[in-house]
Amino acid sequence: MAFALIKTEGLDATGRERITREAQAMGRMGTHPHVVTIFEIGEEGGTPYVVTELLGGFAQSSRAL
Repeated sequence: MAFALIKTEGLDATGRERITREAQAMGRMGTHPHVVTIFEIGEEGGTPYVVTELLGGFAQSSRAL
């Protein structure tokens, strides 16, 4: 699992609602090969967060140019 805090500095209430709606829409997609799976959307101390599947990858330093 991965845990992401969502930056909300400079966002008004409409912007915060949009972030929540978009995360909920991604969560409804279920499993799709091109969309990260959302396990939980919440808010703690006024800061929204998203818990997602942990994606594998590689370090930028190992990337071939």
